[in-house]
Amino acid sequence: MGQLFSDYVGSPITCTCFSRDGQCTLVSSLDSTLRLLDKDTGELLGEYTGHKNQEYKLDCCLSERDTHVVSCSEDGKVFFWDLVEGVLALALQVGPGVVQSLAYHPTEPCLLTAMGGSIHCWQEEAYETEGGTG
Repeated sequence: MGQLFSDYVGSPITCTCFSRDGQCTLVSSLDSTLRLLDKDTGELLGEYTGHKNQEYKLDCCLSERDTHVVSCSEDGKVFFWDLVEGVLALALQVGPGVVQSLAYHPTEPCLLTAMGGSIHCWQEEAYETEGGTG
């Protein structure tokens, strides 16, 4: 039988995922904070804030090369943070409601987002020019 590891985050967890290299776990919770944890030790490697996640189960993920932390938000945006520096790189305006789901393509800089009854496919150059930081 395998081993079980457990970490206490302190707020209800809405999403979790592994980094592409399998060394880290990204955790999103209802205190509007994402936390990057070392998979083996549980050490907190980074925290990412600025988005709104207080009521709903919202997705989070890492970009196709593990360079950015990405999260849905209840304010109609998708937020991108630099994984290492922890600074907000982009707040992409998707629409007027809650962005509930997102997924990165495994090898290409392509992001799917879902809001209400719509799905959007974003190419990297599209969200660099359309989204800005506003």
